[in-house]
Amino acid sequence: DSGLSAVSYSILSATHPSTPSPELVDAGSVSAPSLSTHTDTNTGIYFPSADQVGIVVGGVEVARAKASGSSFYRRNRLKNAGFAVDQRVNSATSRADDVYGIDCWYTLTQTAAIAVSQQALQENGQPYNIRLSQSQAAAQRMGVAQIVEARDSQGDRGKTMTLSARVRISNSQAVRYAILEWTGTADTVTSDVVNDWTSGTYTAGNFFLGASLTVTAVGSITPSANTWTAITALNGTAGSSTNNWVVLIWTEGTAAQNVTLDVGLVQLEPGSVATDFEYQDYQQNVLDCYRYFWLVKDEASGNHVVTSGFSISTTVGHFPYRFHTRMRIAPTVATSDVTGFAAVTGAATGIATTNLTFSNESPTDVLFIATVAAGLTTGQGSYIYVQNSNAANITGTSEL
Repeated sequence: DSGLSAVSYSILSATHPSTPSPELVDAGSVSAPSLSTHTDTNTGIYFPSADQVGIVVGGVEVARAKASGSSFYRRNRLKNAGFAVDQRVNSATSRADDVYGIDCWYTLTQTAAIAVSQQALQENGQPYNIRLSQSQAAAQRMGVAQIVEARDSQGDRGKTMTLSARVRISNSQAVRYAILEWTGTADTVTSDVVNDWTSGTYTAGNFFLGASLTVTAVGSITPSANTWTAITALNGTAGSSTNNWVVLIWTEGTAAQNVTLDVGLVQLEPGSVATDFEYQDYQQNVLDCYRYFWLVKDEASGNHVVTSGFSISTTVGHFPYRFHTRMRIAPTVATSDVTGFAAVTGAATGIATTNLTFSNESPTDVLFIATVAAGLTTGQGSYIYVQNSNAANITGTSEL
């Protein structure tokens, strides 16, 4: 009996050591992480260098942890990709061809303007989407597009990219989508990328522009009427001259009056696999949009203070205005109504503006110059506000 116990102890000691040896693996790489599954070898964990761990999805590093801190990489190249930010408040607002609507997105139409609006909570998992409504009596094709800034595009040269989105159309007809590369001067993109809406040949010089544009990939899907549908993921490899990405989603055939096309959760990401949509913190989303466009207006029933400054005379006030974030370039600043504002100095009540101009525009700030008939105090501090009875606004635009 004691002999059997000794044998058992010996076996247990050999197979279950009190201090197991660590399992050692090779460092691996982004394309072949050292820890992965048998059926998905380009997704997993690898070790890029000493004291660092990288997480890879679809052959693309999405995060890295190291002793000095961690980095999580934003995958989606598109801004406002979930259509959550709509500073212009496009409640069925008419938008002509090649005009911006919901932030960072612009419409393209075959012949005439369409209505653009933001929708909310149309399906689970999708807080917002854009709706294009074909409001013309004559049928036409229509679409929505975004240009990606060069700073977020040029690093993708030579990479495989994947486009995914969800679409819904009120009748069952084909919806097309494309990944395009602008190879001309960076950030000087010809935004109306359609050359011939009637062409069924989706190449440069036919349906698309012929100059400085590479058609990376084109796909199509025909959803059932009024049914949200995921597009078939579209892959394409960037060339060595990519300066800006352009994404376009449109109706392949003409859309009759009152046909609607809804688009949401659009994602353009590196790699050959369409991953789950990358939701973004709303405040960060807003700041992303401010890089390209901002709008100041009366936000409630009270007078909305815009900025403060000082009076250089009894009729003119200077009011520096600093932007929420650095804009892409010095913006074009404009107002819808030069008389829709009022200036206040000292204990005086608001004095209506007779003119409002802008000077010294830069990517970070601008100077508002307000003129009134009389009543300001020279050298005294003052501020300017939007009069609550007026729909006036001020906009800054540096969109692509």
